[in-house]
Amino acid sequence: MARSISREYREGELELILSLAPTAENIQRLSKVLGRSESAVQLVYRCAFGYGAFPEGKAFNRKVLAAKQSLGIELGRKSPRKTPTEKENAKPH
Repeated sequence: MARSISREYREGELELILSLAPTAENIQRLSKVLGRSESAVQLVYRCAFGYGAFPEGKAFNRKVLAAKQSLGIELGRKSPRKTPTEKENAKPH
């Protein structure tokens, strides 16, 4: 497939990239699916998440969510799921 230089991302492509973790395997798959170079996909991650190492656990989730919000990308639930404790507290007694 011919690759274009500086081709704009189509609707949904950035959301697709940012919906997956920035692993080497995901970057390789995305580059094939989107017809872009691996460095182009990596650049999207770098722009969204900043440079440097990715934190682990909850810190990683916060960084990903903050990046998506800063780009205006909303995926998944509009409101977070309630924990079992929150559900019990919400029930009328």
